[in-house]
Amino acid sequence: MNIFEHFSEIIKNVESPTIFEFGTCDGKQTNILCSIMESMNKNYSYHAFELDYRRIEDFWKNNNDRREKIIFNHAAVGNENKLIKVNLSSGHETREGHFKQEFYGSSSIRKPKETLNCWPDMKFSEFYVKCLTFDKYCQENNIKKIDFIWCDIQGAEKDLILGGVDSFKNVNYFYTEYSDIELYEGQLVGTEELIDMLPGVWKTIEKYDSDILLKNEGFQR
Repeated sequence: MNIFEHFSEIIKNVESPTIFEFGTCDGKQTNILCSIMESMNKNYSYHAFELDYRRIEDFWKNNNDRREKIIFNHAAVGNENKLIKVNLSSGHETREGHFKQEFYGSSSIRKPKETLNCWPDMKFSEFYVKCLTFDKYCQENNIKKIDFIWCDIQGAEKDLILGGVDSFKNVNYFYTEYSDIELYEGQLVGTEELIDMLPGVWKTIEKYDSDILLKNEGFQR
């Protein structure tokens, strides 16, 4: 099954699913996930996080009719609650001021490493943004159970987990990007390091080329 088929099965019997998306980019995936829940008449709550201010307008273009439904946070997610320096990705600019290719989905709180070798046209600039921990956010918003997380935060998975040790115990499914090489400095490499860091026992449901769907074996609603 593809991830959207899995998602449909996961929330099928949940009346009011709680969904988190870390790294929304332009909101296209958000639109698909919300559309699936709306087609099932689910009374869902959706918590979205994006650190790149340049993507906010696109996010709402793709989800304009959900402004009262989606809780959008212009923030990074990590292991501390403060203003931090992040690395915003962009394309290589030609002399005429045009981009050969736009890399707008690779911004991270971690510094690029092998990313610069794999995509030599990708450039980064520094910017400051608010950072939140998963644990503090859940505490402040009284979130007890989370049915599904979609995570695409470019090498910052370790930071998310360290800042969400308590909250991950209450997560049912975790879908995240991973890499077998150190694209960003200090990131978790491969799926074993990722699973070992998560609190509790997690089972691999599906592994894709660079994404993995995990289930928390200890989750109870």
